[in-house]
Parts: sequence; structure tokens; C-alpha cells
Amino acid sequence: MRPVLALLLTIGLIGGISAYIQFARSVRRPPIEFQAETSVDRFEVELTRTFDCVADPIAELKSIEVRFRDQELFASDAPVKSTETIRFAIPRDVEIGDNEISVAANRDFLATEFAAIGVTLYQNDVAIRRQTITSEPDLSTVSGSVVFRVSQEHDHE
Repeated sequence: MRPVLALLLTIGLIGGISAYIQFARSVRRPPIEFQAETSVDRFEVELTRTFDCVADPIAELKSIEVRFRDQELFASDAPVKSTETIRFAIPRDVEIGDNEISVAANRDFLATEFAAIGVTLYQNDVAIRRQTITSEPDLSTVSGSVVFRVSQEHDHE
């Protein structure tokens, strides 16, 4: 009697697991596909600095680098003087909602004075965001992120 009971219990467990797996597969929803809306406006970034930017070949750091969505927007290995204003366009469509630009500039490793990078973001030649990224003590790299929000405009007739 015990072997028959063990056999029925095993068949019941295997059948129950099989029925559960079939049920779980039947109620699975397809993944949601996200389509971000993008702005048709023209966006530009302007950088001003209080220090000269220099590359560091040992640490493999560029003198200045700007990234948007893990893509390099602007980079330079050549020295960049503090008197030079850098302005460039964001070539990709910017999403409606929150966006982020990362800025990293390298200065002379012996420089200990306070340093800052001024970042101005323009939308159709109108400044929509200004932010100052400041240096940390004992670090030769000045870096930070600028988060900006793009809203969708509605035409009302």
C-alpha cells in the first residue's frame, strides 16, 4: 500500500507542477515597449572655465569631455585655455522629460586653487539652464552632471 501511495503522491506533485507551469505561461504578458517622445528644437551647450584644461596621458584623461546618453558630444586632447568659450550643438534628438549631460575637465595635477566650469544649455538660442560645477579639494579633475527638463509644448487654437 505504501508504494502505491508514494507513486500517487509523486504523480500528483509532477502533475501539479506541470499544470502550474502551463498556467504561468498562459498568463504571461508581452513586454511593454517604451517609445520616448523627442523634441524637434535645437539644443546647444556652452562651457566656460576658470582654469586651463590639459590632458593627462598617464591616467588617459582628455583635457575636456562632454557626454550625453553615453555618447561623446565634445572632447579634446589638446590644451584648452580658460579664455576660450566652447559652444557646440547636441546632434541627437533630446527626449521630452529629464535629460542629463556629463562634463569632465582635467587641469594641471599641481593646481590646488578653486576651479569651476560654467555650463549653459540653450534651447533655440534661449538659455534654459545654467549650472556651475566646482572642483573638489585634491582632485585634478572637475566633473559633474547637468540635468535639464524639456517640456512638450501644446499649440492652442
